[in-house]
Amino acid sequence: MINGNINKVFLIKLMIFGAYFFPNSWYLFNLLGLFFIFLMLFFFKYKKINFNPLKAVNLYLLLMIICIFIGHFSNWFLFAIDLDSIFTSDISSSIATINTLSLSVIIIIFCSFILIRGSSFSEKDIYSILYAVLICGVISAIITLVSWAIDTGAQWGRYNYTPPITNSQGLQLYSLIFAFFSGMVLINTPHLSSKNNIKLIKLYCLILVFCMTTILVREAWIIFLVALILAYLKTSKVNIFIKYTQLSFLIICISIALTIAINSNNLISDISLSNGFENAESIYVRFQMIENAISFFLDNPLFGIGYGNFSSIVTYQVELQSSGAVIEVSSPHNGLILILAETGLFGLLTLILFTISIFSSLKKMSLNNDLIIKEQMFKVFKWFLILLFFDQMIANSMFLPTPSEVGLVKLSWLLWIIIALMLSSTINLSKCTKKKSKGLL
Repeated sequence: MINGNINKVFLIKLMIFGAYFFPNSWYLFNLLGLFFIFLMLFFFKYKKINFNPLKAVNLYLLLMIICIFIGHFSNWFLFAIDLDSIFTSDISSSIATINTLSLSVIIIIFCSFILIRGSSFSEKDIYSILYAVLICGVISAIITLVSWAIDTGAQWGRYNYTPPITNSQGLQLYSLIFAFFSGMVLINTPHLSSKNNIKLIKLYCLILVFCMTTILVREAWIIFLVALILAYLKTSKVNIFIKYTQLSFLIICISIALTIAINSNNLISDISLSNGFENAESIYVRFQMIENAISFFLDNPLFGIGYGNFSSIVTYQVELQSSGAVIEVSSPHNGLILILAETGLFGLLTLILFTISIFSSLKKMSLNNDLIIKEQMFKVFKWFLILLFFDQMIANSMFLPTPSEVGLVKLSWLLWIIIALMLSSTINLSKCTKKKSKGLL
């Protein structure tokens, strides 16, 4: 094994590039992730204390993975569900593929988290990694803007174009949000960069925001704006009167922009109940999906039907009330319900405990940390991560993603790597003395 931190940082950057630009359909990211784990595991040294199984984070993660494995093997050995009545030979083959894919996702995400959390990084290392996230986000934004201009004639509208990289407006918006918040952290650590570079980073953030305005995904925008306001209140060092004046102006501008967007793009037409239930397509479809997921959970309450198996064994049709159109549904569109159905009570409980232990560790880290960049990462990303956790109640989980949705898996990897960087060890501490941090604005 070698102690090559520079090479380790390069490998992480390579994975970030893959998370942003590798195609979703070929599972190349899964292969890259497994290769990344191999290199990280066999060619670098780690402190054994970071892998102590008695630590809360490690313990709950271990228990969660054990529960997921039990769910898989219980299905393989016919303990959880009646395969004779549910699975045909074709579906059984599909389940085998999904199980292999699911286990690879668990390895890629959580082994990466463990290895990066167990590594040591300097402020410059972390800065370099976050800068890579920012640059990848900006490149993605520019490509997306070009596609938007060509496809729509630079017209704003809801779901009026498909981002060419992610093929999903929701995933594209979240990838830009990760890049934007990374840029905020870099802006708030000016001692690591020149003034000209700070100006360039601000320009990059403006490009990201402009691209984001072309993607009108309700819940992602709400999460972003709330997290942005809370991060500003936490990090800004300006006079309190100036801070709240700026904040009030920002809220007014956001309110005007949202009003214009809602009136011009029908942003709530499918969730408004003012004209009767038949117009509430979004709510209706989600309730139909949740109902089916709960029925599977009740049949398999302890360990579920196996992580990743829902999309293979649940195929039913939903008729939209307003249009009469029939669509095929393969996800309850509720991360917690889906996790409950696939991993059972034990799986969901250990995931919640693992997440709580993560937030607890992050809070302790922020109070006892000598690196400004980690402190700023916590302040900037804190509420974004918390809101994402609660967002699992109305959307697919980014903390434990659906294995077949490669785009979501890539975002999940990025999320856990950012958390792992905040929890990682510090090197060259004597050269990374804490300095007074400036505000975001």
